[in-house]
Amino acid sequence: MAKSIRRTFKIIHNFVVFSLWMLFAQAQGAHALRINPPTSFADAQFTISDFVHFYNNKRLHVGINYLRPADVFSNIQHLILDKRKQRLLISRSVRSFKNKQIMEAKLSTVYN
Repeated sequence: MAKSIRRTFKIIHNFVVFSLWMLFAQAQGAHALRINPPTSFADAQFTISDFVHFYNNKRLHVGINYLRPADVFSNIQHLILDKRKQRLLISRSVRSFKNKQIMEAKLSTVYN
């Protein structure tokens, strides 16, 4: 009895991993299956876990203000957004200062 349960579990587990692999391939494009198909079950598990890690911890998501899901989950999104606003204000002031310098230089060459 236990052997048949293990076999059933393995079949279900293989189906789930294969389904996740197909979703991964669709997200990466159809060429993902043709370039590097998994050669073993462990290889498929590694590839899927690597993709899930990338998707949750590295990739910026449009729907959550170009944040990573891990940042939103750990509730630090407000810190990241505040830092972005500060950098934007600094960049704007630097750009404004440089534009004033350019205009002054142009005006000085015109009137000299």
